[in-house]
Amino acid sequence: MPRTAFSAVLDAEDRTEPAAGAWTSDDVRLRLEAAAETLRRLPRVGGRPAGLHTSWPDFVRGAWDHASDHPPRRASLRASPRAIDQMDAALQWLSLVGDRDKRIVCFARAAGVGATRLAQEFGCDRKTIARWRDAAEMEITHKLNQRRKTFDRRPS
Repeated sequence: MPRTAFSAVLDAEDRTEPAAGAWTSDDVRLRLEAAAETLRRLPRVGGRPAGLHTSWPDFVRGAWDHASDHPPRRASLRASPRAIDQMDAALQWLSLVGDRDKRIVCFARAAGVGATRLAQEFGCDRKTIARWRDAAEMEITHKLNQRRKTFDRRPS
């Protein structure tokens, strides 16, 4: 049975480092995909982004008004506090990537945006998008492992 990135991270024990000890680009990819899924599961405040509201009161709608509306959204599972903490940590990793475009591509791919669509947005080939994502994940992996080595050298 295939596991999603979200379930793979949440089923793991509560830890800030991978089980093997050193970060790999696959670990980083799973964490970023889980962060994107957690972000989707967070409730929207007021149903609209902040700043988009009106001072007009809501009006009563009849059953005939609802006929053309979109079908009601399924109630989604809420994100757990642990998932939100891991999401915050993973989103901070994106600041470790020096190139802004690579940072955007890395998270957009983790969030499920297609490589072809990103290639059109950036005006390049989808293989370039794949290289940018891989480079960003490798940069994050390298810097996370560097931090780990720094913390392992504590004086006794």
